[in-house]
Amino acid sequence: MNIFTTTGPAPLAAGAVNPTQPASGDQDAMSEKATIVFRKLRDTKNTVRFEEEVPPGKPPVIGTIYVQKWFARDTQELAITIEKEGN
Repeated sequence: MNIFTTTGPAPLAAGAVNPTQPASGDQDAMSEKATIVFRKLRDTKNTVRFEEEVPPGKPPVIGTIYVQKWFARDTQELAITIEKEGN
């Protein structure tokens, strides 16, 4: 399994509502760091498409990612750790 770290987008403006954001009582959604697992979906011309493994009843955090073939090689699963910055 290949693991690399990235940071997320800037936070929403105060009072903004994100319809894909889990309920505020969800402990997983409130953590400052999350590791998301992706499974290989298919090869494209120069990249490999991976799809997020989403637990039942929860929305995806990232969804689909494309990874360059030189890095992905024959990998069937990727894990990406993301960390929120700021408050």
